[in-house]
Order: sequence, then structure tokens, then C-alpha cells
Amino acid sequence: MAFAKSADHLDPDPIALADLLAPRPAASVIYRVKERGMEDEGIRPGDILILERAQPLRAGQIALVAVDGGSRLVRVEGHAGRFRFAGMPPDDATVEHLATVSRILRILLP
Repeated sequence: MAFAKSADHLDPDPIALADLLAPRPAASVIYRVKERGMEDEGIRPGDILILERAQPLRAGQIALVAVDGGSRLVRVEGHAGRFRFAGMPPDDATVEHLATVSRILRILLP
């Protein structure tokens, strides 16, 4: 397979990579997934997540929460404006929402 040597045929309005990866960089955090358990959500160990702080919770999102001195990824569940984190006790005051996943990056080539 050969690649074109000129970029003349490319879109004249290119996408800025930084804007694509982190549209709100001042509120974004990079997190590398180490643990297993989110494969059903399409997130695997080694993936790099872009998380955004101060985003409102919505059902179906994946959030990073602090619990028991550590952090973990959980699915946000909700109904009628009330939210909880999957696998966490419903009214556990020790669970703190840190950020919400906005991007999943997976390195395919070393």
C-alpha cells in the first residue's frame, strides 16, 4: 500500500488534534486504565481516558469515583433526576464523583 506524498487532497479545514482529544483542557484529566472490569463498557486495561471534571451527571455515563482511599470507574445509573453509581451502595456518602469519561483512546500500534 502506498501513501500520497502530498496533502493537497486533504480537507482544507483540518481538525485540531488537541480540540478533538480534550475540548475543555482546563477541566480535563488523563487517566490510564489499569484494572479490569469495564470490558462490557468497551474500556480495557491500557486504554487512556480523557475525563472531565465539573460535568453534570447523566445516566449511562462512565465516571471516575473516589472510594475507600482509591479510585475506580463505574457506570452512572439514574432515574427521575436521582443518580447512583453501579456497584456502590445507594446512599454511601464516602463515594465522591471525581470526573466523567468523555473520550477513550486505545493505542493500536506500538
